[in-house]
Amino acid sequence: MKEYSLEGKKGFGVLFESENWRIAYHVYEEAVNGMRAATQWGMHMDSQETFTLLQGTGYLVVQQQDGQLKKQRLEQDKMYMVECGEPHVLILTEQSKVLITENRNMEHTTNKPMTEEEMKNIKSFIREENRK
Repeated sequence: MKEYSLEGKKGFGVLFESENWRIAYHVYEEAVNGMRAATQWGMHMDSQETFTLLQGTGYLVVQQQDGQLKKQRLEQDKMYMVECGEPHVLILTEQSKVLITENRNMEHTTNKPMTEEEMKNIKSFIREENRK
């Protein structure tokens, strides 16, 4: 049996790769997955991606086909899946950790900038959630 730890990790990294899939992590690092880093949408054209909150507070925002934003505060013990080609962004707060499963080959990943309105909308949502 192998054991993997997120102790001392920051940002994004890969823990394990198998033939066609991998397990990765996002651990809070402001420049990588904090609110200030949320300026563009990530899209994996041929991979679904799952997010499982291990610790702390995290938010997953998806831009739907009609342009509307689906905003979700992540809950522990739940897994959230983003479909292939679905624009999304993960935002973490200090001391937060998320486990990710996705295809091993992520070469068909693209990014597109968020609009100012989208960024304001997301920031407003997170401020409201933090007041709860």
